Amino acid sequence: MVCCGCVCSNDSQSYLVYENLITWPSVAMNDDKEMNALKAALALAQMLGRIVILPRFHCSKSAAEIGGDMGGPWTARGRGDRRPHPPSTVPPTPTHQCPLNCLLNMTAFDTQFDGFYRESSFLRHPLVPAAVREDRSPPQDVNRRPPKSPDAREAEATGAEVSEGDVVQMFGSLPHHTLVFRSLYHVEPRFSGVDEQRTFDSRVRKAFHRGTYRQL
Repeated sequence: MVCCGCVCSNDSQSYLVYENLITWPSVAMNDDKEMNALKAALALAQMLGRIVILPRFHCSKSAAEIGGDMGGPWTARGRGDRRPHPPSTVPPTPTHQCPLNCLLNMTAFDTQFDGFYRESSFLRHPLVPAAVREDRSPPQDVNRRPPKSPDAREAEATGAEVSEGDVVQMFGSLPHHTLVFRSLYHVEPRFSGVDEQRTFDSRVRKAFHRGTYRQL
């Protein structure tokens, strides 16, 4: 076991990493795409027994400076809500890279997912074993379905729900310490059990609240 503050690893632990490759054309769209990708990463990690290594996120200068908006669940955005900044203070497109604590309230997030994620700098930490840092899979695509799946072509084009069974079939046997995904946009993993899906969705609703952290 290697521990340094919140950095903990051992040679038997496995991880999942992905990137937010696109800067979307508006702050609202960018928030929606990246938060849904994070939700997908947490679900995939639970299905595969891995820990998520967070990517960098994109945000406006105001979010980078004050840490997002005050209060309220992020899931409200799915109903078409918009961030309450005055129009003159929010650029039409994201302009900065930022950590998750500039967008989400980390107290609420940690209440549900503490221990299930690592910061984006984790694999660069000198106390993380080389076996973990260097053993990475080739980039994977969740929207690639198993050959017999009837919706494979549509999923590649538009994204779609992917079952826990498909996830385990595609990625469960990969031996690498770090499973690498190109991105997780438009990925909707679904758990096999109704109760497990309901519990996960409840955790997300409780965890995804906009932050008030101020970057000094």
